Amino acid sequence: MKFKDTLSRRAFLPALLIIAPIVLSGCSQGSESSGSQPASASTAVSTTSEAPAAPAAPAAPAGGARSDTATAPSVVAFAPVVEAAPSQAPNTQCAIDRINDQPAASINIVKSGAHAYFGGWAGNGKLNALGNGLFILKGADMSYSVPFSTGDSRPDLVKAFGAEGMANAGFHMEASLDNVKAGTYSLLVGVSSDASTVCNLQRTLEVQ
Repeated sequence: MKFKDTLSRRAFLPALLIIAPIVLSGCSQGSESSGSQPASASTAVSTTSEAPAAPAAPAAPAGGARSDTATAPSVVAFAPVVEAAPSQAPNTQCAIDRINDQPAASINIVKSGAHAYFGGWAGNGKLNALGNGLFILKGADMSYSVPFSTGDSRPDLVKAFGAEGMANAGFHMEASLDNVKAGTYSLLVGVSSDASTVCNLQRTLEVQ
């Protein structure tokens, strides 16, 4: 009996030495495989939670207000009006919203030789944007003008007039008063070749 037990043990030991590395290798691979999956999932969760939020869209500027994101127009200079400034203003489709970044008042005081900023809107009297025209300072003895153009988006005018032609009737510009003498001037806009487009902005500029 002892001989048979000894022989059986001697035969079993080599087999055990061959099987054990295979079993241990399989356990090790299973452990590595199962350990890598949670790490990958953790990384995915971390990446998703740390993703930056999309930036909020900037608010649109109010009608007639200066916008820092808009392309600034080149500075123009008022020049004496060669022909007499129009005495009649049959068109009523115009308004000036701001002068020097302030709401336009009935009388607006500016310094002689300074620059002045103007923002508003102008139609041609036929529910369309004025387009290319003149911004006029009409004085008792002398008048001045600068060329300007509409083109600023004004959806509020489309709603107010019920006319798509007024969609781009807004304007903004900066003008030099270097050539303007001290005095009081009425503000008008219009197309020089069409007197029917002349519109009185119902505001006064006092140059001091």
